[in-house]
Amino acid sequence: MDTLQERKSSLHGSSILSFYHEPIDETRQTRKLGAVENTYQLDPPKRFHPDRVTKIIKQILETHLSNMEYNHEVMKSTTKMMTEELKVKVKELNLKRYKLITHVMVVENKDQGIRIGSRFLWDTERDSFASASFKNKTLFATGIVYACYYE
Repeated sequence: MDTLQERKSSLHGSSILSFYHEPIDETRQTRKLGAVENTYQLDPPKRFHPDRVTKIIKQILETHLSNMEYNHEVMKSTTKMMTEELKVKVKELNLKRYKLITHVMVVENKDQGIRIGSRFLWDTERDSFASASFKNKTLFATGIVYACYYE
């Protein structure tokens, strides 16, 4: 049987995915939800506009990454900060009844190919997404915002 070290050394060309999490702040108070009656509203009062959100994503990526070189240690906190800022700016558009999912990914630019995929249970009439990319000499970044209508 192979040892763990032998298996690790035989993995050429594979990638490792890691998640950066901060400890949960237990001092944060949870809010209590009251009883809410159904509104029977099937369409959103204000639609998600991907063109507006794409501009926000581009602006955030360019602001944070234009003068930066790729460093995997720095990118952990930078991507988390960009994701939070993106979520806050999109929420300022006041899109009621939409659940927002924000995703920012930064990888080292070594002229390699990259393919990003996602799967959702999707309502084509109400749900949408916006994405934008940024590239410089040392890094490639992409930001995606998914807006899922919540009835």
